[in-house]
Amino acid sequence: MLGNVAKHKNEQYLSTPKTKSSERELYLDSKTLKLICIWKEYQSKVGNVELVFSHDGTFLDQGWMWKKFRTLQKKLELPFISIHDLRHSHASMLVHLGENPKMIQERLGHANIEMTLGTYSHLYPNQDVELVKKLDQIN
Repeated sequence: MLGNVAKHKNEQYLSTPKTKSSERELYLDSKTLKLICIWKEYQSKVGNVELVFSHDGTFLDQGWMWKKFRTLQKKLELPFISIHDLRHSHASMLVHLGENPKMIQERLGHANIEMTLGTYSHLYPNQDVELVKKLDQIN
């Protein structure tokens, strides 16, 4: 991620990420990557579009995504969650898959491991029991 859209006095502009750790490469699963490739191919037909989340090269209104997301939730009769909750869900799934906390930290762009562990450590219940089981397998 090399930049993000920021807003100041009702004017949107491309800004640098908030922290150095926010500047990172994001590796995507094959399905997501395929969808982005299809989207980028469509974008190339409407002009040179460097932004991923844009129809015509202009910034999306910051409320647009939220409105579309909320409309879809209502249509599908899903409980309300924020777009940011999807980030937490993603991190939670990585924890439950047993991924390394350092890798989760880097993927989320957290400045330090303490931020990641402070936010998600409650998702590691009974890890001491699992640790002892693994130690037993060594013996």
